[in-house]
Amino acid sequence: MAKTTVDVFKKTIKHKGLHDFGKLLKEVKRVADEKFYYFFEKKYKHRADEKELDIYLYKKVNEYLQFDIDIYIWANHYKDVEVVEDGKQKTLNQSSLIIDISCKRITDMQDRFKGNFLEKLHKWYEKYILKNTIEDVYEANVLMDVYKIVHAIHEVLGMEQGVV
Repeated sequence: MAKTTVDVFKKTIKHKGLHDFGKLLKEVKRVADEKFYYFFEKKYKHRADEKELDIYLYKKVNEYLQFDIDIYIWANHYKDVEVVEDGKQKTLNQSSLIIDISCKRITDMQDRFKGNFLEKLHKWYEKYILKNTIEDVYEANVLMDVYKIVHAIHEVLGMEQGVV
């Protein structure tokens, strides 16, 4: 049991229309780099009229605590469209986008609390000693990072900013 995973954040963004898929990925990468997250593309599929991308970001806070952010992007009815913008011809993409963003908190990364007594000690340690620090400091900072990613996605897609 020692390693514990807790869901911290989940959001789905839906968008139908014109967008710049490459710019979207660059913005997510820029925010991840700015906030010192490791960035991995776990899966990239491009079929005739469909794109699928699975991005994994993680930040290791210390030996005990890590935050994972998963971003799944699915573009259906995907096609390139030539658009004239400010007198210049530009290639944009048109599709129905579904973007799922989730964030998880993982504690006891190195499985140090194995065994009956140590598992009970782990629960006690996390519940009474670390709870406020994890939730009020580290988790709050990571949520701000996730909101920054969501804001960047909304900005690239030209969506109005609402309550996240």
